[in-house]
Amino acid sequence: MKSIADLYAGMKNGIVDQKEIMTVLPGDVTKDVQRDVLHVFMRPPGNDLFRSGETLYLTEHAEVFIEKDDAFETLFGLLCLSSERIIIASDDRHIELPYADMVWVTMYDEMPQIIEIRGSGLPWMIRVPDAETVYRCIGLIRNKEYARIITEPALSYEEILEKADFDALVFAFEHTLSAGLPEDIRKVIREIASNAGDLRDILRKYPDEMNEAARFLSDHVPSAIRLLASCKENLYSEPGKDVRGRIHDEVLGAADALNEALRNKIEEIRKEAAKKTIAGADALRTGIEQDGLRPGEIRLIF
Repeated sequence: MKSIADLYAGMKNGIVDQKEIMTVLPGDVTKDVQRDVLHVFMRPPGNDLFRSGETLYLTEHAEVFIEKDDAFETLFGLLCLSSERIIIASDDRHIELPYADMVWVTMYDEMPQIIEIRGSGLPWMIRVPDAETVYRCIGLIRNKEYARIITEPALSYEEILEKADFDALVFAFEHTLSAGLPEDIRKVIREIASNAGDLRDILRKYPDEMNEAARFLSDHVPSAIRLLASCKENLYSEPGKDVRGRIHDEVLGAADALNEALRNKIEEIRKEAAKKTIAGADALRTGIEQDGLRPGEIRLIF
């Protein structure tokens, strides 16, 4: 059986797949958990994972490592801590462990912090942005007599995601937002994830364009997140066939529009960065000439 030492060694050597994960937990929720307070979260729309009477106490982006064929299988998705189970749900699958089957849980302080959970099968090793908060939340759920529970207002994943940073949004488009949607819409969301990742990378290269990109994201991405949530909720509320078809077509068209807008924004930023580079070169050439150098002595090649 693979151990936590094997996992850390695999991370260090680049053998184990991992990526940067940014939190979606609001700061007040994190602080409240440290004060033995649990918040109630709304169940993700269109999701049949949860049972009647089951309460959701936390959702967070996560990566879980599970031993498979003498190696580690990696699953990225949404960690859900309910009143009954721990669930990791990605776009196309989920795994779960009831608290009743949990043997023990521990947190390792080595970076990145890992929470190891053992049940009747192979252990889960979970990486989250704030392991201490998740670890403490699991303890509070299992011992609710020591916790104070806040039920109103119930928090939704989509609402807290709207306030998350760009890396968290990219992660959501890659791994969580298309769960439960028709395949043609899922395909477009995967393209959105790819283009959003490209936009994030180009902004790291040209940080001067961040303000303009932030305005673009704040104008369009929250609407897209709400639209996808509404699509899941309405497609599975058993409306008539015609209504389902209209919802599907409208959401697909909107997703296509966002995808195209992302591509256009990337191209716009590249062109603007190129203009600034050329303007900088022209300014440098002019300054050199004003210092008395002859034009023939200047060789700037682009």
